[in-house]
Amino acid sequence: MKQFLCAFCLFGSILSFSRELKTLHLPHFTTKGGNWTTEFALTNSSGESRAAEITAYDAEGDVNGTWSLSLPAMGGVQGSIEDLCPGLTAETGSLSIRTDEPTISGLMKFTYSSTGGSSSLPLIEETSNYLVLPLLENNAKWVSGFAFVNSTTQTSGLKLTLKSFEGITVQTVYRELAGHGKLVAMLDDLFNDPIPTHVFLEVESEQPLTGFALSFSDQNRQIVAVPAKVSPAFSQSAEKQLLNDTFRIDIQEIEATLDFHPNSGLMEGRAVLSFYMLPGQTKALVHLSEHLRNRIESIRLNGESLDDQNQNDVQLIYFDGSSQPGLEFQRELSPWKKHELVMTYEKNDQAGLVAFYTDVNDIYGVGNETFWPTINRPSELARHRLTFNVHDNQPYHFIGSGLVEEQNATNGQSWTLDTERPIASYTVMFFLGAQDTFDLESRIVNGIPVNIMTSLNHVQLTQEAFNILENWLPQLEEDLGPFPMPRGLSLFITSGGGGMEYFGGSITSNWALQHEIFHMYYACSTIADTYRDSWWDEAICVWYEEGPGAFDPIVDFYSSNIVSGRSPIDVGFDTRAYYEGGEMFEHLSRTMGGREALIAFLSYTWGNYRFSPFTTQDLLRILKNYNQTDYFDEFQQWLYTDANKAGKNASVCPYHCVQLPEAALLPRHEYR
Repeated sequence: MKQFLCAFCLFGSILSFSRELKTLHLPHFTTKGGNWTTEFALTNSSGESRAAEITAYDAEGDVNGTWSLSLPAMGGVQGSIEDLCPGLTAETGSLSIRTDEPTISGLMKFTYSSTGGSSSLPLIEETSNYLVLPLLENNAKWVSGFAFVNSTTQTSGLKLTLKSFEGITVQTVYRELAGHGKLVAMLDDLFNDPIPTHVFLEVESEQPLTGFALSFSDQNRQIVAVPAKVSPAFSQSAEKQLLNDTFRIDIQEIEATLDFHPNSGLMEGRAVLSFYMLPGQTKALVHLSEHLRNRIESIRLNGESLDDQNQNDVQLIYFDGSSQPGLEFQRELSPWKKHELVMTYEKNDQAGLVAFYTDVNDIYGVGNETFWPTINRPSELARHRLTFNVHDNQPYHFIGSGLVEEQNATNGQSWTLDTERPIASYTVMFFLGAQDTFDLESRIVNGIPVNIMTSLNHVQLTQEAFNILENWLPQLEEDLGPFPMPRGLSLFITSGGGGMEYFGGSITSNWALQHEIFHMYYACSTIADTYRDSWWDEAICVWYEEGPGAFDPIVDFYSSNIVSGRSPIDVGFDTRAYYEGGEMFEHLSRTMGGREALIAFLSYTWGNYRFSPFTTQDLLRILKNYNQTDYFDEFQQWLYTDANKAGKNASVCPYHCVQLPEAALLPRHEYR
């Protein structure tokens, strides 16, 4: 079916008739490879013969030929595209049919030659800036694709948002279409895995377009074609509008080069961000720590130099409900174009450092804006391509998230890190450590590459960590699914305290290791939409990790403001997630039929919604669709009620921080 989908497009042309014109779009034709045949029909219901003028476009949107057909009164024409458009040379393309007779209508039919599977589609007249494909399937029986075509001569930006039926945004992608240009793809060609089994697609474009969906089953024996539905302008919830007004941009990729000078403690940074504007936004902003803001050397936005000391160029702005300021650039930006921000900056640390590493703290909402400009938000996913240069004679080890490769360097040592997929900035990990201070060992555990670094003074911790992983990784894969990070796991093991999870990595003690590895599934791949919603990945983690009998179900009269007590734009989350949150999931476990039933739901959710950030309310919708059980009232009381009405004292510290006296005030996943 992919060969077929690559063979069609939709668009129209502009011709001149003496009467009011009507344009019909034949969505596709193909003769490519001899696998598909295409026919179309035009009918004239008037009492007079009428002319129809046809323009064929090739796959690139260029005119391939024009023809005039005469339609008899109360009659029509029907045949293969080769017969009705003699001399057509394009193997794939589309037709635009113009006529001055409003009663003329048409239909196209395509057939897969090998199986005889076929489908038909009315010729499409409507175009719009807003289209919806109400159902696309991606499961064992059906696979779906689509085509959208710019119906004008003007270049058009295109925004495609794939959504689940719980209302979760699975992914948004952006494209640019030339005049009469087309976008044709299968779902899994355009969107990253995983894609839920049933989704719908919202499409917004700068210029009017038309389109349709195709679904295939049984090796193309069954084919269904459905025109896109014209929609009013897409609206936003009040919370979504607040998030857009606060965070402004949708980052596509972050490229950063960090030069580390151990002897002086100097870090030099250069970052390039490519991004689109969020709906309704015109001024971009980024998050950057105060240390970096004070040492900005240059800013270029779309090639224009900006002065960070000039209020007409750059302003530091604050938002009610958040402690996190934004660096706002005073330029109006197009909502349809991809933009580029380039920044250079410096940072001074203590001279003589032997390690250079990420130090994220999600409880307080501190992310990697301490190393590069970004949007510090759990759901802001971007591919990261990072280069690390160490300017020192002594050799260093390097571990990090994703694909890590050592580079040939003429001055010192160099590594590149590529996350290979969009992830949250605060889940990117790196650790550079001098080889005369730190040990690095690599093994394969349960088929997963594992790199462990630790201090030479505590090398025994490495074997202890491998021993833990030998049992824990197989258990997680059996209960939840394959390990989420294809490049494996990179760990820095500390001698005490807690830890912090990252995409395919952690800086952690062995005491906290199981906790942090579970977060590979919930926190680093199944992602909260906002910081305040990330209570649930901690609650799920402690409930699972502590095992059967660790929690009693939460009491019926318990109420709190664990979620509602924080603004959706603020950083950090409520640490009552660790104990009271664990009790909430124990309640779910018992009402769902036991621990195995809840674990099965967690596996289902991870399998279908990872890397599709969602809120607490979305989680409840997923659960309701999963087993037809409604927990909205309970969670409203437990999470969205005035804290003064709490039925029991809120936990002062996370549940399992009591195991280590030196960590008595720290959560397991916080390391300092």
